Amino acid sequence: MTVFAGPYDSSNMAQTQWEEVESKLWTDGVIAGARNAFVTTTTTGLGISVNTGDAIVDGFRCFADATTALTAATADPSLPRIDLLVFRINESAHTSAIALITGTPSGSPVAPSATKTPGGTYELALYQVRVNAGSTSITSLTDVRTYTSPSIGGLTTGSVVTGFNADLLDGVSGSGYVQVGSHNSISPLKISAGTTLPGTLDSREIFILLA
Repeated sequence: MTVFAGPYDSSNMAQTQWEEVESKLWTDGVIAGARNAFVTTTTTGLGISVNTGDAIVDGFRCFADATTALTAATADPSLPRIDLLVFRINESAHTSAIALITGTPSGSPVAPSATKTPGGTYELALYQVRVNAGSTSITSLTDVRTYTSPSIGGLTTGSVVTGFNADLLDGVSGSGYVQVGSHNSISPLKISAGTTLPGTLDSREIFILLA
């Protein structure tokens, strides 16, 4: 059994410990708003240009601070294929790269899958790159980037949580309340008893008890 906490002063944190901790805190993905988010464009021939960007990959902080130029493999003469552009880290070799994985030519081609092996090769998919049969240029780019977000207790940003019980508020049944607006201004309200509230209200979570 291992019980771990860290890092402490004057104590190194092993790479496997870092991966174990950080990969539980963040989902794999591009960091939105950092540099240029690996936006990719076609160039001449079978070339593409991958812009700068930042990402979290299996808990590791990754970035590219210069554009990366790549060239897809020669097109199959008879069948189309879809390649996969990835940000790749090799946790055992301590290397990283932006790379193109060449797909398999097929009448109905599918992109290769990103490899995700903790402690070994781990990839984050960025774009699918289609090369039609006999083509001398990239046919199309499909954006498949995902964006990193906090992952705590199995919840990520945007998760919908259900199952809360709000039957009572200050001892009054929840059926007696209505929520009015959300973070905006509302016109004067009339309560069922006939009283009009003067002026314009900022309805940041305003609840009114119905008579």
